Amino acid sequence: LQIDFENELHNLFKAITLKGPCYLHYYLQGYDEPMYTRQQVSLIEKLSQQQLFEYEMNNLVTMMFELESGEYTILSKIIMKPTLLNQTYITYTKLLEQFTMEDIAAQQQVKINTIEDHVLEILIKGYMSNYDDYVELEDQLQFLNFYQQHRGERLKFYKEQFDTLSYFQLKVLIVGFERGDLNVA
Repeated sequence: LQIDFENELHNLFKAITLKGPCYLHYYLQGYDEPMYTRQQVSLIEKLSQQQLFEYEMNNLVTMMFELESGEYTILSKIIMKPTLLNQTYITYTKLLEQFTMEDIAAQQQVKINTIEDHVLEILIKGYMSNYDDYVELEDQLQFLNFYQQHRGERLKFYKEQFDTLSYFQLKVLIVGFERGDLNVA
């Protein structure tokens, strides 16, 4: 198990390095080895602290994508997702049990919009990535092609262009694209 862990860690840092310079190893600590501060790393690497911070953020994003890829069976277990609100967690468990959003709304005695908000939180926080359950693949591709060219617009603008999609479906697609779960191939 220890060797597998070490191999995964080595492969993870190798994958990060393929995307650009990696400085995260300076922040690891272990036997007789303290972690460095950003100031120390910037001096060692002859980078400004701002530039180093940008590299670190890129490294962390790459790390998360790598860990979510499924290749790291040991390391992926240490990912701590942001906690869900209590009612959202109840919705999440019901979705896992294959209840429909309408059934969940009736059980919780809330409007469907509330359950839609729960689903969005679940998707945003990475608990699920089942976008196909909410929007047909053909609609996904059409919207994402358009969205990629018109990012940052108001939701109403997208609704005017894609009137067959609900506001909820539009939000689902935007979340999927911005999280990197959906893309235009």
